[in-house]
Amino acid sequence: MKKIFAVLFILCSTVTMAQKQTADNSPQKIEGIVKVQMPTEWYIQQSKLWEQRVMADTSNEESWQNWLAALHYATTKNEDKSDKSLINERNRALKLLIEKLPDSPTRYIMEMWIKSPVHPDCDKMSDKLLEIIKNNLDRVEFYDNYIAYLLMRHPEEEILIKEICNRWYCSGDFPTSILNHFYNEMSGLPEWGIIIGSGDLSIYSYLILQNAKGLFGNIIPVCSPLLYVKEYREYICKKLNIPQIEEADIHDSNKMFMHIIKHSNRPVFFSSTSPMPSFTDKLYSEGLVSRYSEKAYDNIAAKRRNFENNYLLDYLSEEFEYSFPVYQRIKMNYITVFASLLDHYKRAGNMQQYNRLHKLLKRIIDSNTVLSNEEKRHYEQQLDK
Repeated sequence: MKKIFAVLFILCSTVTMAQKQTADNSPQKIEGIVKVQMPTEWYIQQSKLWEQRVMADTSNEESWQNWLAALHYATTKNEDKSDKSLINERNRALKLLIEKLPDSPTRYIMEMWIKSPVHPDCDKMSDKLLEIIKNNLDRVEFYDNYIAYLLMRHPEEEILIKEICNRWYCSGDFPTSILNHFYNEMSGLPEWGIIIGSGDLSIYSYLILQNAKGLFGNIIPVCSPLLYVKEYREYICKKLNIPQIEEADIHDSNKMFMHIIKHSNRPVFFSSTSPMPSFTDKLYSEGLVSRYSEKAYDNIAAKRRNFENNYLLDYLSEEFEYSFPVYQRIKMNYITVFASLLDHYKRAGNMQQYNRLHKLLKRIIDSNTVLSNEEKRHYEQQLDK
């Protein structure tokens, strides 16, 4: 009987795999890179499949969105910068969308996304884009584009940003594991702190935690790349009640950071997921964030406080949701920032906390599904040190 069951299982598995291979010939939804990052070749293949769908029905906005998204990700992920064919194909598709569906929300949003909100063309249709966002708040697939556009062009629209963040959280579309990570970053900060992050994952998470969950309301999140954008830069300075950044300094992120540090009189922290500024000798790791300080202080005590009291860590021990590949990389920051705390516990003879932390960090390494064996050995060596 067991042999028969085994044969049936193998046959069922074969059928399932055959079905999957057949399904792979159909276009797949293009998820945002916050959730999924695929190879360039995959996006190219999907763009061809979605193009067929578009040509079969040029009125279908969903097909247009997926076609343009696939081409855009293929373009941005293509390592051969001398190859302009993907860019030309993406631009051709966008031109065709504008021609076929000139007044559709998808046309305006995709044009803004591909050209960038600071493009002169997007500047001309700024009011139209704002109107489209307000009238299409049910389009979950565009929430990341909405937030990016509003931060760059209309950061003062705080009520609208709050509404989108709340809808995004309630939709379940934003990965919980990523929110957990950035919750821990913010949970260790003092009130009235400033947290400087870089990129989509951090700034979206900070805003969702604040606007949808009502947490950390006095902390000011700053997205460092957006400081180069006039509207956002001026908004942040006004929010912090500090002088505007001098024109001569707006092309240097380190000078803009120092302007904020000098004039805000608030504690300033940098996310572990962000590139560090040049003044690393003034940064002290407190766990998932590094604090700026002119004077040296006992940052190990702060690490202990965050690990033992502030951070929510159960989700790292057992994960009951799909852990997106992009997060599999991010969570390795726990190894880097807490390896020194292992050494502290060992020297202090606190083997209870040492064993607890070591077990957690080892679990993070072992459960990672995207690291190579060589990369895992590298992280294990950090624990051994």
